[in-house]
Amino acid sequence: MSSEYLNQYLSPHGYQMPDSCATWTGGKGEYDGVPKDNDDGHLNTATGDWANAAGLNHRLWSEDKHSLYVCFLNGHLSDKDKVKSLIEEHYNTLRMRIRFVFLEDDDPRASDIRVSFTSQGVSSSCIGTDAEDHPHESTMTLNMHHNDQRSAEDRRKHRQSDVLHEFGHALGMEHEHAHPDCPIKWNYRIVQGRRGWDTQKVTQNYRKLDNASTTIRNAYDPKSIMHYPVERGDAQGGTVIPMNTVLSDGDKEFLIWIYPTPEPCSSSSRQSRKIKI
Repeated sequence: MSSEYLNQYLSPHGYQMPDSCATWTGGKGEYDGVPKDNDDGHLNTATGDWANAAGLNHRLWSEDKHSLYVCFLNGHLSDKDKVKSLIEEHYNTLRMRIRFVFLEDDDPRASDIRVSFTSQGVSSSCIGTDAEDHPHESTMTLNMHHNDQRSAEDRRKHRQSDVLHEFGHALGMEHEHAHPDCPIKWNYRIVQGRRGWDTQKVTQNYRKLDNASTTIRNAYDPKSIMHYPVERGDAQGGTVIPMNTVLSDGDKEFLIWIYPTPEPCSSSSRQSRKIKI
């Protein structure tokens, strides 16, 4: 997996998302005009401190961490149950060391992940251990797409995609379309207009890292739950990638690789370890 760029998001309910948050696909932000694309498809604008955005392994949970405790800061019981069900089915069934554990309101244990629901805007999450820097704040915002002008099935798919994507970030996974080997050349003016984001946010969420900046990754995987959908016109050459709604085989292998189950009798390294899904 590749590395990610940082965003700040303020939910309509007043929960201030920390700076170390990744932004997902929906919603509208400020729009300050359409920038010009360079020949290589990148925005002709200042890009910020990209060196500080690299280093995926710095955001992975430590080897002695076996449970990530999740609490909800707001929301209806039905939404909480939907989130729990998706995580149990797609993440907690993997043969990896870490499990998500959802806390009840009266549970005295400290939470690692704090989820707030919003009816507007985008879903977002801190990346991995960045959540530890914000012990009293929301570390994840989820839009459950109740107000979307879509069919019930389309709302369900968008909800599932958002939830799995953001919990992937919570595990330390980062945007797949930022992979150094991603061949997509974005039409940034079209992307900016479609998203309604300002220049900085578009650059943060779409710019690709180089090989020297990436510390841990698999081969580029367009089916990854961490890949943004690519709509017609978003990319040069007509590339279209549908919204992914489940973890790909590559996602599963990556998670099992970075969070292997203890094997005290085995002397093999992670690199030579046989992956089981």
